[in-house]
Amino acid sequence: PPERYSSQGCHIAAGGAMKRVLRVVVAGALMLVHAHVLHAQIVSPAIERRAIELGLAYKWFDRDVQSGPVDELKWEVATLYARYGAFDRVTLSAEGGTWDVSHPDFPLSYFRRYTMGGGVAVRALERSPWEVALTAHYQTVFDNDASVWNFDKRTRGWNVDALLARRFSVRNQYLRAWAGPAYVDDRAENSLWGSSEPVVHEPESHWGLVAGGEMVLWNHVSGLAYVLFLDHPQGRMGIAWRIGGEQ
Repeated sequence: PPERYSSQGCHIAAGGAMKRVLRVVVAGALMLVHAHVLHAQIVSPAIERRAIELGLAYKWFDRDVQSGPVDELKWEVATLYARYGAFDRVTLSAEGGTWDVSHPDFPLSYFRRYTMGGGVAVRALERSPWEVALTAHYQTVFDNDASVWNFDKRTRGWNVDALLARRFSVRNQYLRAWAGPAYVDDRAENSLWGSSEPVVHEPESHWGLVAGGEMVLWNHVSGLAYVLFLDHPQGRMGIAWRIGGEQ
């Protein structure tokens, strides 16, 4: 049986973007029907109290590691996400998705990918149009191998960010940009055929810089994007429908 590792890392998504989007949307609908809640955090300052956002996001991951047989980990995911302004200065967010993927180095395996996590954003200080926000989140991406080889793959990570943000208004449309330091701790695990103990991969660095922005058009269409500079640029893009809250 194969016991090789890709030099590109543990997680390599496959399939077209449209196929991923369709599968994630279907999976998200099923999760809502069955009341299964998947949590995760969007790196962004807090949104307005009682505002709700529901949307679709795409993000990619690229880290150098200092242990295990590979030196770089990569994956990409598309997920459904939600944000809720629970209090005046606190925002909760959630995301989740599941679909089929393939790993070129494991052609005899059948992988099902799951992503979930949880977090919070707090508006610590505010002096219009500036604000300071603190965010923290945890997430996990799990590739479950349903074949007899059982080459399961999992990435777990959490990070804390301190963001300086500024609000703008252009032609009555809401914009916000932010940047700040980020502390990130990731851990990846690869299962081996015939072994009960996975191979663990640890990152080489923990401190990085995150920068991004968001916009709300016509009070309802919300766009979000950011890049985390840590080993390699990695980031997230999302679009959502917003209801409630105050601009």
